[in-house]
Amino acid sequence: MLCDREGTMRCLLRCLKEGAVVTISLCCLVFCYLLWRSPVFAQGEEYVFYAQAHSSAPFVYAEGWEKPLLHGVAGECTRYRGDRAEELIRLYRARLQFVEEAAGTVSYYLYSPCIAGGILLRGALVNLHIAVGTDTTVGTPVIFSSF
Repeated sequence: MLCDREGTMRCLLRCLKEGAVVTISLCCLVFCYLLWRSPVFAQGEEYVFYAQAHSSAPFVYAEGWEKPLLHGVAGECTRYRGDRAEELIRLYRARLQFVEEAAGTVSYYLYSPCIAGGILLRGALVNLHIAVGTDTTVGTPVIFSSF
């Protein structure tokens, strides 16, 4: 046995040290996983996760903190009360790609260096979509549910 040649106390200390290194390494891995999988937006009135990046994609209403538990999240969105477009554009340092207006809702299609990925729309890379009507809905890469 490994401890036969060394004193029991020395062996115990080495085992504790090795156990601490393994525990700290596992904690770092879990932290990185949760950081990578954390929600993009602060919790709004509701939070929606999309399983695929298209308009007929299955989606799940959930709390933002549940994202790490979901697999295959291709997009997400949330809704806030009032017009929060300017605040969100500043927060995400977003660059306006184009604007659409329909049925009393103004949709801003933007690119943000703070958000990974995106899709090509009208020849522009879009990864942030803000729709403002009575409330503000924000999604990435675009909003696939109603707003």
